[in-house]
Amino acid sequence: YSAQEIASYEKAVASLDKLDSLREFVMNLGPTASWLSAAETALPGEHEWVDRMRAIRKDIFNSLQDADLSISSSQSQSIAGKLQQLKTEYINIYISLHSKARLGVNDDKQKAALMNDIRLQTLTKLVGIDLMPRQQLTEFQNRLAGLKSCFNLTEKELISNPICPHCQFRPSVESTVQTSSLLAQMDGQLDQIVGQWTTTLLNNLGDPVTQENIKELLHKDDRKLIQDFIGTKELPQPLNSNFVQTAKTVLSGLQKIPIKKSELVEKLAEIGPASPDELKALLNEYVDNLTRGKDPTKVRIVLE
Repeated sequence: YSAQEIASYEKAVASLDKLDSLREFVMNLGPTASWLSAAETALPGEHEWVDRMRAIRKDIFNSLQDADLSISSSQSQSIAGKLQQLKTEYINIYISLHSKARLGVNDDKQKAALMNDIRLQTLTKLVGIDLMPRQQLTEFQNRLAGLKSCFNLTEKELISNPICPHCQFRPSVESTVQTSSLLAQMDGQLDQIVGQWTTTLLNNLGDPVTQENIKELLHKDDRKLIQDFIGTKELPQPLNSNFVQTAKTVLSGLQKIPIKKSELVEKLAEIGPASPDELKALLNEYVDNLTRGKDPTKVRIVLE
């Protein structure tokens, strides 16, 4: 072989060695790059970590394009270090968001206690009375059931998979509001609902139409049950089926017309700027349409 041919051969071998070196580097980065890609989809697109990851990924791509089939050991270590730092930062961020969005051991016990709370049991029984805003209770129960518990996640598990293997928490599609604070708010809200429903019952049982029913339709013991409630303004605890059935009997002459809060808001939005008299007239017309053909003294409009 000529010296030129030997030189060309050596150059080709060197290029192949560089290509193998670059291929090996890319293959070594593969698992971490795949992990980071999955992590990117788990966080909201506007999260600062996602911005950093995209910027670093762009820098790495530019470095590889300029590598001319070779990459130095120092470059390799620098890139690997950046990716590892991103991974560590993500794990810390994810664990923090996970702890907010999921109930821990103590919170899970509090949720269970709330689901079995006597106040919720009381509302569940009262909902059998037509005048009660059933949708309000349904929404409360759905929100409470929607609070998820997960207290088994470890940092070691996230090293191999960026998503919690126990609850599949994804901050990109789930709320990251502090669930323990929501639980405390719902505990207070339960008191409010019981209070509102108690007031609704008292107001309707004190109505002249209902008072006539109490006198005419109830036996002495049942009449005393209702009158005691009106006198104390407190629901009997525990609430028994006899009280609910008695209340249903005396309130049976009343007719419930449910309207959704969203429907009422839409109706008000249609009005636009209006004087007090115009607003009253429009609302009166709306109520008249709802109660047309019915006895106004026996109609009860219930917001749901």
